[in-house]
Amino acid sequence: ELINKNLDELTNELLNQEVDALMYGVSETIEKVNKIHKLKLEKHQDIWDSYIELDLRRNIIVHNEGKVNQKYLSSLPKKHLQPQNGEILICDDIYVFGSIENLIKFSYLLYYLVADGEDQLNFLISTAFEFLSCEKWNISLFAYDLLLAIPTLKNEDKIIYQINRLIAKKRPN
Repeated sequence: ELINKNLDELTNELLNQEVDALMYGVSETIEKVNKIHKLKLEKHQDIWDSYIELDLRRNIIVHNEGKVNQKYLSSLPKKHLQPQNGEILICDDIYVFGSIENLIKFSYLLYYLVADGEDQLNFLISTAFEFLSCEKWNISLFAYDLLLAIPTLKNEDKIIYQINRLIAKKRPN
Protein backbone atom coordinates (compact mmCIF):
# COMPACT_ATOMS: atom_id res chain seq x y z
CA GLU A 1 0.00 0.00 0.00
CA LEU A 2 2.91 2.36 0.67
CA ILE A 3 4.01 2.00 -2.95
CA ASN A 4 0.53 2.43 -4.47
CA LYS A 5 -0.55 5.52 -2.50
CA ASN A 6 0.84 8.98 -2.16
CA LEU A 7 1.61 10.37 1.28
CA ASP A 8 -1.60 12.45 1.52
CA GLU A 9 -3.85 9.46 0.70
CA LEU A 10 -2.03 7.27 3.19
CA THR A 11 -2.16 9.96 5.89
CA ASN A 12 -5.91 10.45 5.36
CA GLU A 13 -6.56 6.72 5.48
CA LEU A 14 -4.58 6.29 8.70
CA LEU A 15 -6.31 9.29 10.28
CA ASN A 16 -9.71 7.90 9.35
CA GLN A 17 -8.81 4.53 10.86
CA GLU A 18 -7.66 6.24 14.06
CA VAL A 19 -10.84 8.33 14.27
CA ASP A 20 -12.99 5.23 13.74
CA ALA A 21 -11.10 3.41 16.50
CA LEU A 22 -11.71 6.27 18.96
CA MET A 23 -15.41 6.71 18.24
CA TYR A 24 -18.52 5.16 19.75
CA GLY A 25 -17.15 4.15 23.16
CA VAL A 26 -19.94 5.52 25.37
CA SER A 27 -22.79 3.50 23.84
CA GLU A 28 -20.71 0.35 23.88
CA THR A 29 -19.85 0.93 27.55
CA ILE A 30 -23.50 1.40 28.49
CA GLU A 31 -24.46 -1.70 26.50
CA LYS A 32 -21.85 -3.65 28.48
CA VAL A 33 -23.18 -2.28 31.79
CA ASN A 34 -26.70 -3.11 30.58
CA LYS A 35 -25.72 -6.75 30.00
CA ILE A 36 -23.65 -7.16 33.17
CA HIS A 37 -26.27 -5.62 35.48
CA LYS A 38 -29.28 -6.81 33.46
CA LEU A 39 -30.76 -3.30 33.29
CA LYS A 40 -33.15 -4.29 30.48
CA LEU A 41 -32.70 -1.11 28.47
CA GLU A 42 -34.30 -2.88 25.54
CA LYS A 43 -37.65 -2.46 27.32
CA HIS A 44 -37.16 1.27 26.81
CA GLN A 45 -35.99 1.10 23.20
CA ASP A 46 -37.14 4.62 22.18
CA ILE A 47 -35.10 6.41 24.85
CA TRP A 48 -32.15 4.04 24.31
CA ASP A 49 -32.26 4.66 20.53
CA SER A 50 -32.37 8.43 21.13
CA TYR A 51 -29.32 8.16 23.37
CA ILE A 52 -27.44 6.11 20.77
CA GLU A 53 -28.26 8.65 18.04
CA LEU A 54 -27.07 11.51 20.27
CA ASP A 55 -23.82 9.72 21.07
CA LEU A 56 -23.22 8.89 17.39
CA ARG A 57 -23.96 12.45 16.26
CA ARG A 58 -21.67 13.87 18.91
CA ASN A 59 -18.86 11.64 17.68
CA ILE A 60 -19.46 12.57 14.04
CA ILE A 61 -19.44 16.30 14.89
CA VAL A 62 -16.38 16.13 17.16
CA HIS A 63 -14.28 13.60 15.26
CA ASN A 64 -15.40 13.84 11.63
CA GLU A 65 -16.32 17.50 11.04
CA GLY A 66 -20.01 16.54 11.06
CA LYS A 67 -19.68 14.26 8.02
CA VAL A 68 -21.67 11.05 8.14
CA ASN A 69 -19.54 7.95 7.61
CA GLN A 70 -20.28 4.25 7.24
CA LYS A 71 -19.70 3.52 10.93
CA TYR A 72 -22.35 6.11 11.84
CA LEU A 73 -24.80 4.67 9.31
CA SER A 74 -24.29 1.08 10.42
CA SER A 75 -24.71 1.98 14.12
CA LEU A 76 -27.69 4.33 13.80
CA PRO A 77 -30.97 2.84 15.07
CA LYS A 78 -33.39 2.10 12.22
CA LYS A 79 -36.15 4.41 13.52
CA HIS A 80 -33.96 7.48 12.95
CA LEU A 81 -33.78 9.33 9.68
CA GLN A 82 -30.97 7.75 7.66
CA PRO A 83 -28.72 10.45 6.16
CA GLN A 84 -26.48 9.88 3.16
CA ASN A 85 -22.84 8.92 3.56
CA GLY A 86 -20.82 12.17 3.52
CA GLU A 87 -23.81 14.33 4.49
CA ILE A 88 -23.07 17.03 7.08
CA LEU A 89 -25.07 16.73 10.31
CA ILE A 90 -25.99 19.92 12.12
CA CYS A 91 -26.51 20.63 15.77
CA ASP A 92 -29.06 23.47 15.91
CA ASP A 93 -31.04 24.80 18.90
CA ILE A 94 -33.97 22.45 18.32
CA TYR A 95 -31.66 19.44 18.24
CA VAL A 96 -29.75 20.59 21.34
CA PHE A 97 -32.91 21.18 23.42
CA GLY A 98 -34.36 17.82 22.35
CA SER A 99 -31.06 16.14 23.19
CA ILE A 100 -30.97 17.70 26.65
CA GLU A 101 -34.47 16.41 27.29
CA ASN A 102 -33.49 12.93 26.08
CA LEU A 103 -30.37 12.92 28.27
CA ILE A 104 -32.46 13.82 31.30
CA LYS A 105 -34.90 11.01 30.48
CA PHE A 106 -32.03 8.59 29.96
CA SER A 107 -30.43 9.58 33.29
CA TYR A 108 -33.76 9.20 35.07
CA LEU A 109 -34.25 5.80 33.44
CA LEU A 110 -30.81 4.57 34.51
CA TYR A 111 -31.40 5.71 38.09
CA TYR A 112 -34.84 4.09 38.03
CA LEU A 113 -33.38 0.79 36.82
CA VAL A 114 -30.73 0.64 39.56
CA ALA A 115 -32.81 2.11 42.40
CA ASP A 116 -33.41 -0.50 45.05
CA GLY A 117 -34.21 1.31 48.27
CA GLU A 118 -36.67 3.71 49.86
CA ASP A 119 -34.28 6.66 49.54
CA GLN A 120 -33.77 6.06 45.82
CA LEU A 121 -37.51 5.72 45.26
CA ASN A 122 -38.17 8.94 47.18
CA PHE A 123 -35.57 10.69 45.02
CA LEU A 124 -37.32 9.46 41.86
CA ILE A 125 -40.71 10.59 43.18
CA SER A 126 -39.49 14.05 44.16
CA THR A 127 -37.63 14.43 40.86
CA ALA A 128 -40.75 13.49 38.88
CA PHE A 129 -42.73 16.10 40.81
CA GLU A 130 -39.97 18.67 40.21
CA PHE A 131 -40.21 18.03 36.46
CA LEU A 132 -43.97 18.53 36.68
CA SER A 133 -43.62 21.72 38.74
CA CYS A 134 -41.11 23.14 36.26
CA GLU A 135 -43.51 22.36 33.40
CA LYS A 136 -41.17 19.83 31.81
CA TRP A 137 -44.18 17.97 30.45
CA ASN A 138 -42.45 15.32 28.32
CA ILE A 139 -39.95 14.47 31.01
CA SER A 140 -42.56 14.33 33.78
CA LEU A 141 -44.83 12.14 31.62
CA PHE A 142 -41.87 9.80 31.08
CA ALA A 143 -41.05 9.80 34.82
CA TYR A 144 -44.61 9.05 35.88
CA ASP A 145 -44.90 6.26 33.31
CA LEU A 146 -41.86 4.65 34.94
CA LEU A 147 -43.16 5.20 38.47
CA LEU A 148 -46.51 3.65 37.55
CA ALA A 149 -44.67 0.51 36.43
CA ILE A 150 -43.41 -0.19 39.96
CA PRO A 151 -45.07 -3.49 40.90
CA THR A 152 -45.21 -2.81 44.65
CA LEU A 153 -46.89 0.59 44.29
CA LYS A 154 -49.47 1.47 46.97
CA ASN A 155 -52.90 2.29 45.62
CA GLU A 156 -52.88 5.89 46.94
CA ASP A 157 -49.50 6.52 45.31
CA LYS A 158 -50.74 5.04 42.07
CA ILE A 159 -53.70 7.46 42.04
CA ILE A 160 -51.41 10.46 42.67
CA TYR A 161 -48.99 9.38 39.92
CA GLN A 162 -51.88 8.83 37.48
CA ILE A 163 -53.22 12.34 38.19
CA ASN A 164 -49.77 13.89 37.77
CA ARG A 165 -49.28 11.89 34.58
CA LEU A 166 -52.57 13.19 33.20
CA ILE A 167 -51.58 16.77 34.06
CA ALA A 168 -48.34 16.31 32.11
CA LYS A 169 -50.06 14.56 29.23
CA LYS A 170 -52.68 17.25 28.62
CA ARG A 171 -50.06 19.99 28.34
CA PRO A 172 -48.56 20.98 25.00
CA ASN A 173 -44.95 19.94 24.37
